Amino acid sequence: MAERKVKLAVQFFNWSQFSAAIAVLQGVREIARNPDVVGWVNPFLDLPWIYSLWDRFRHEESFERLRNVAVRV
Repeated sequence: MAERKVKLAVQFFNWSQFSAAIAVLQGVREIARNPDVVGWVNPFLDLPWIYSLWDRFRHEESFERLRNVAVRV
């Protein structure tokens, strides 16, 4: 189930529907009982946020979030 939802989130992301991708990934994170699933969903959740902020001309926030992701990787 989580895998299908993540694929749906990827489709939304590719269609520039960042809010929808965020909502789907947050839903996966909330219903996932496996800590491993939550662990790999969290980094993916940052990407649509970064793009969403950038599209709304909140470039500093977007770049700061990107910097935080880069530090974690």
